[in-house]
Amino acid sequence: VAAADAGGGGNENALPSATLNADAASGPAAAAGRTGGASLAMQLPDASAAALRRENLSMTELYTKYAEAADAWRAECFERKRLQSTVDGMIAELEQRAPMLAEQRAEYERAISAHAEMRARLEKTTVELRRMEAETKSHVAESRHKDREARALEAQSADLSRQVKLLLHEVAELKQPGSGPGVPARVARAAVDAASVVTAELVDFKSVEELQEQNKRQLSVIRALSLDQEEQGARLKEQYQAEVDKIKREAREALDDLESRKQKTQTMVEAIVRQRDMYKALYAGGGAGDAVAVADADAAALSLAAAASASLGG
Repeated sequence: VAAADAGGGGNENALPSATLNADAASGPAAAAGRTGGASLAMQLPDASAAALRRENLSMTELYTKYAEAADAWRAECFERKRLQSTVDGMIAELEQRAPMLAEQRAEYERAISAHAEMRARLEKTTVELRRMEAETKSHVAESRHKDREARALEAQSADLSRQVKLLLHEVAELKQPGSGPGVPARVARAAVDAASVVTAELVDFKSVEELQEQNKRQLSVIRALSLDQEEQGARLKEQYQAEVDKIKREAREALDDLESRKQKTQTMVEAIVRQRDMYKALYAGGGAGDAVAVADADAAALSLAAAASASLGG
C-alpha cells in the first residue's frame, strides 16, 4: 500500500496486488465484489481520477469505500429478503385463518340474530307473565275479599237474628209477662273466642240505652278496622312496588351487560378484519416495512383473535 501511494510513475487506478490478495483471502463474496470494483475502476480511469482529485483520495481508499458500500448493499438485500419472507409467512398464516375468521364472523352474526330474537321473545313473555301475575293477584285478592264479605254477612245475619229474638222476647214480655219465647243466654265476658266476645259486647242488650251504646262501640270499631286496613294496604302496595322496581332494575342491568359484551365482541372482530386488510395491503404493495412494527401488529392481531374467540365461546 505504501508503494502504491508513493509511486508517481505507475497507474493511479491500478490496485496493489497485496490488497487484492488480502481481499481474496477475506472471502469469496467480498473478493468478487472488490474485484468487480477494481475492474470498474480500471475501465473508467477518467471517472476514478476525477473522484480522486475531488476528494483527495487514493485508489486504495476509494476501493475501501466501495467495498463497504457493496457489503452494506448486500446486507440490505439479505435483510429485505428476510423481511419479505416474514411478511409472506404472515400473509400465508392469515390466509389459512381466513376461513376460521369468516366462520367465526358468521357464527357471531347468527348469535347476534338469535340473541335479538330471544330477547324479543323474552320481553314478550315477560310482559305476558306480568299481566297474568297481575290478573292472578287481582283474582286472588277479589276472592279473599268476597270470602271476607260472605263471612261478615253470615256473622251479621247471625247477630241480627239474635237481636230479633231479643226484641221478640221483649215484645212478648210487654204483652204477656212470662209467656214469651226463651231468651238466648248471654255470653260470658271471659270468653276467648272473637265471635263470642263480639256477641257479648255488641249484640246482646237489655235496653234501648244499652243498644245505643253498643252501636257507638260498633262504629268506633269499624272506623279503627277501616284505618288499619288502609294502612296495611298502603304498606303492601309499597312492598309490591319496591319488589317490582327491583326486578326491573336487575333485568335492565342484565340487558346492559349483554349489550356491552356484544359491543366489545363486535369491536374485536372489526379490529381483526382491519388487521387482515392491512396485511393484504402490505403484501400487495411488496413493501417489507419495519420488522418491529410488523411483529407488533401480528401479535396484536393474534391477541385480538384469541379474545374474540373467547368472547364468542363464552
